Amino acid sequence: MALTFLILFITFKVLKVYTRHGESITLPDFTGMTLDKVKQQLDNEHLLYKIQDSLYVADKEPYTVLIQDPPANSSVKENRTIYFTINSPTPPLVTLPYVWGNDLKFARKKLEARGLVIDEDNITYKKDKAENTILELSYDGKKLTKPKKKEKNTEIKLPKGALLQLVVAESTEGEISVPTVICHTYSEAIFKIKSSNLNVGSIVIDGSVSDTSSAYIYQQSPPSGEMEIMRMGEQVDLWLTKNKPGSCF
Repeated sequence: MALTFLILFITFKVLKVYTRHGESITLPDFTGMTLDKVKQQLDNEHLLYKIQDSLYVADKEPYTVLIQDPPANSSVKENRTIYFTINSPTPPLVTLPYVWGNDLKFARKKLEARGLVIDEDNITYKKDKAENTILELSYDGKKLTKPKKKEKNTEIKLPKGALLQLVVAESTEGEISVPTVICHTYSEAIFKIKSSNLNVGSIVIDGSVSDTSSAYIYQQSPPSGEMEIMRMGEQVDLWLTKNKPGSCF
């Protein structure tokens, strides 16, 4: 009697295992899960997997499942292979479009189309006649050399999603670089100043001067230089002396 019961018990267990072996499994939704978590769940369900492809999505964690095949809620049997497309940990390289000299709005569209990003908080403006155009680009702290148009060997490759810093031209309308009048005679200085749409301001004459028209300028304010900018109509102050300063060539 005991032997018969044992045989029946073993037979029941074997049949139960055999029956479960043929059961279907409803696939969960793996998209959005990292591959490590997916592996654990697949092992529990006695399923296999294969990486079919990879894409790069900037706002997704690396190795996150983007696509699965068969899709979620499909019925599969044990040992079925599930195919995944995952998020690549490395962004692909894209060609930087030629945006030097382009209007900022147009340049933004060209860069975004390639998956490149403008660092909006770090746009630098520089005085230039070509208002609102791109003068310089930098990436990762390094200024990018302007490539030659239509020459592929000079193309610049950057990781998709790269953050770019721009230097943009700012209007110089009504602004003028301060002319250099030191070492010129007073009459020459007046001509240069007025030709720049500026006016002569205060004049300081030392005791050696008897004829101002032939006197020389030995000091001016504001000083000249690339970074010295004035608006039209502003005044330049002059200091005069009789003889040409020794520092003049």
